Amino acid sequence: MIVALHIDSLDWSKLLGVWSAPGSRDGFPDCFYPDTAVGREDAARNVAAKGSRPTWESWFKQLAYSSPNPGHSPYWSVQEVDDGLPLDEVFATWQPEVLASAVSLAASEVGGDFTIVVPGVSKAAFSAKQLVESFGGPTAPFTPGGRLSTLCTFFEGGGQLVVVCRPKVEQSQADMALAWGLAYRGDRELTVVLPESMSGPTLVRAPWLLPTVRVFTYENGVTSEPLPLSKEQSIESYRRWFAPPPAVLGDKADWIRPLLDWAAVSPALDPVERGNYIAWHVHGRQVLKIVPSGKALKITAGVDAQSTFLGHEAVKTTLSKAAEHHELYALQAAVCAAAADRLAGLDSGHGEHKMQALLRPEQVGLTHWKREFPAWRP
Repeated sequence: MIVALHIDSLDWSKLLGVWSAPGSRDGFPDCFYPDTAVGREDAARNVAAKGSRPTWESWFKQLAYSSPNPGHSPYWSVQEVDDGLPLDEVFATWQPEVLASAVSLAASEVGGDFTIVVPGVSKAAFSAKQLVESFGGPTAPFTPGGRLSTLCTFFEGGGQLVVVCRPKVEQSQADMALAWGLAYRGDRELTVVLPESMSGPTLVRAPWLLPTVRVFTYENGVTSEPLPLSKEQSIESYRRWFAPPPAVLGDKADWIRPLLDWAAVSPALDPVERGNYIAWHVHGRQVLKIVPSGKALKITAGVDAQSTFLGHEAVKTTLSKAAEHHELYALQAAVCAAAADRLAGLDSGHGEHKMQALLRPEQVGLTHWKREFPAWRP
């Protein structure tokens, strides 16, 4: 399917939201914005100007050629993604790509007297090569013949592989530097170089890896090598990690109290709490999602697909007051249909999600269940 990426015209490293082209001319694109207060209304006015003549796909492709007017009109990038992929997953996939593209453009060498100006992104005063040279690492480019992450720069030489993470990335993106290094290290010694403020999770993971991984940090172009943690220190550091509080419905929970009470006792419905929403999954498939805001609840019941999914269409509504009885029944029916398909095996996709959902800590004698806890695997 065709999606339009809404990029901040004042900061090309920020993806604000994504829009999906509907299957018919009569429909209207669906969208996803983590922060609905930023950019969504401006983009909606832009999309609403399409008219009835061109198809949505051709209109979305035309958006890619429009020039952004900083602060007023969106900057669009149009991409093709798998049919039925939820828009929040599309956003999560393309967010690091947008950041990497802007950072890479800002770091480009044009030559002559030309300077590339990328809104919101400044060119670093130091290079990845200079960082590696500062501690005597290899500086020959690593070229495995396949695609490498643009969030990192890779060097090899003398039996070493060095992965340098770019500055000004998000924490989850900085964490991927270690993953890329482990994927390509082979028989080489691995060194990971990270912004100092982003190094914590990698330093906590490093003691559990064999062969050992060296971790350097940098700030303002100056590198240093922190003392490696012991396994005991790693566990203690993990216990002190701060987890952001989950989203809460507050008084608005009473608007959908019958639905919440039903979900609490329904079989195989697993609650999932995140920083900006709460959801319920069945064998790893999201079947109900509630996003609270200051004055409303945005609810999606069923499988949030581009069109119908196994003959069912998700029910989407935004409530600003207590739900009517017919609305509650419609939401519950959509959840039931999606849950039944998942449990009956008709919805067999995302097998890894299902496997993770079926790992129950109480069935293997665990008293605490945490994601990403440091572990050693023989």
